[in-house]
Amino acid sequence: MNLQQLEYLVAIYQYGSLAQAAEKCYVTQPTLSMMLKKLEDELNVIIFDRHKNPLSPTEEGLKIIQQAQKILFEIETLKSIAKDAHHKQTGHLKLGIIPTIAPYLLPLFLHSFAEKYPEITLEIQEITTDEIVSQLQKGLIDIGILATPLYHKDILEKKLFIEQFFVYTSDKFLQKKKKIELKDIKKQNLWLLKEGHCLRNQVLEICQPQSDSSIQFIAGNLDTIIKLIDFHGGTTIIPELMMRYLHKDQLKKVVYFKEPVPAREISIVQNKLFIKEHLINILYDHIIQTLKKELHTTIKTKIIQP
Repeated sequence: MNLQQLEYLVAIYQYGSLAQAAEKCYVTQPTLSMMLKKLEDELNVIIFDRHKNPLSPTEEGLKIIQQAQKILFEIETLKSIAKDAHHKQTGHLKLGIIPTIAPYLLPLFLHSFAEKYPEITLEIQEITTDEIVSQLQKGLIDIGILATPLYHKDILEKKLFIEQFFVYTSDKFLQKKKKIELKDIKKQNLWLLKEGHCLRNQVLEICQPQSDSSIQFIAGNLDTIIKLIDFHGGTTIIPELMMRYLHKDQLKKVVYFKEPVPAREISIVQNKLFIKEHLINILYDHIIQTLKKELHTTIKTKIIQP
């Protein structure tokens, strides 16, 4: 048994396919299949059920894969410790970020981060909360940025900021109010994101629509919802960072909540095995410094669960 075999084993688990794992590991599929069979023979355990597509680990196989992940994670930790000792600001971070944060947060820090840390590569993908958790567990990404708390035993959360919610509406009556209460929102004109977005769940928690409400579940992103409201009317809930991207006429449609203002907690999350801790801390500190100029939450808030 060697580290290369463990890397192949984890890759098969990550991608659920011998063909995809072979491509990612830059080996042929027969070579990968042979290495897997050799490992199974050595351990006298069937690790994957070959009859399932995608390939799924057996009960005993999953335990072996999880242990292999820990071993590989520990090796990455050793490398990270060595870099810390030499104060090296180099490396590669794979980041997953949810769609209701990505377009508003990333433009604020990516350029300055790239200028300050040119030898740190960020590989970013926009995915849902469930996908971030799954990919963290499989080791496909290093960190995620999403709404918390998750209360997940394998995930470590590090709070970045609290972001309050606002009402975006075409309703002239609501626009005239200085601050509104939840009861003021007409549930039948409420636009929501499609299922799979945690912000959709938070809006439902904030507004608590009745079963006979005519809620429209159609949009895949907030920008689409804003355009729909601008042209067809209606109401939605938007996060604070989105405010800086609205133009003058759109800002007139923003209404504030009365305190305690509904808000969400945004955090960096990572596997509890502390992979690439040095790089994660660099990114975390940079985002915190950037957001000091953007968010000034001194009001009383109520955190809405994602």
